[in-house]
Amino acid sequence: MTDAMSRSVFRGIFAVTIALAGSAALPPAPASADPRGVTERPIEVLHIEGIPVWEYRYLKNLLVRDPSFAFRGVLLSADPDFPQAASPDLQPLTPGDVARIDPDAYDVIILGSLRPGDVARVDLDGIARHVRRGGGLIVRLGEETDDRPFRGTALEELLPVRLAEVGTVHTARGAGFALAAPAAQEEHPAARALAKAAPLPNMYTHVHAWPRQDAATIIRIEGELCPAVVTGRHGRGRTTAVLVDETWRWRAGVGDRVFGAFWRALVDDAAPEDPGRKRRVY
Repeated sequence: MTDAMSRSVFRGIFAVTIALAGSAALPPAPASADPRGVTERPIEVLHIEGIPVWEYRYLKNLLVRDPSFAFRGVLLSADPDFPQAASPDLQPLTPGDVARIDPDAYDVIILGSLRPGDVARVDLDGIARHVRRGGGLIVRLGEETDDRPFRGTALEELLPVRLAEVGTVHTARGAGFALAAPAAQEEHPAARALAKAAPLPNMYTHVHAWPRQDAATIIRIEGELCPAVVTGRHGRGRTTAVLVDETWRWRAGVGDRVFGAFWRALVDDAAPEDPGRKRRVY
């Protein structure tokens, strides 16, 4: 039995009909919905991170704790005996496993803070095929890493931003900048998560990029045209580029309330449609 099969068996909500001797069968009680949106099959998430930035620390903690995700994370720069992150019922991976990972075993793959040397250890061709077949991909670019590791690779044409037009990391002066959703994207789950919590702590760095013609900017730098989160499609799959790496700042004083809603929305949106899984309501 595979991990995914075992989770489907034990994480479901079941209705049982009991027939008593000499009486009619009792009708099943209505199944109650889990307020967290936990469904029969969790979203399988693989997160490959180059270096231990704050964004990875809080994001992997969030996804490990949430039972609606089956999460495995790999920090490539970690020592061999470093405990890698995984959902409680899953076997953790090691950096040595990365080259042997089957991307099609996951619904969503997240890549963050990868340096040129890290990219050589990851099966980018396999990830590209995974997206074309319907898988989801989220790539985080920010203060520690820009787009350079992906130029000339199989992922360059998949990303919803044009890498040839991506500049260096821009650092804001003074009070920094806030994020906002364009009017046309206010109904996107990630945009709604931000709108409900405004105002939020400012950020200070972002990677300057322009979306491809068929992509959508769902979050931008407030008061500017610069995108912060861009989504698109490639083949049957969804791709997302996150051009800021400081959403962890939104945890100040409120924990995961905003940070968690934002990232759950991005992962849910990237995941392929599945009749055995309900969409979370934001």
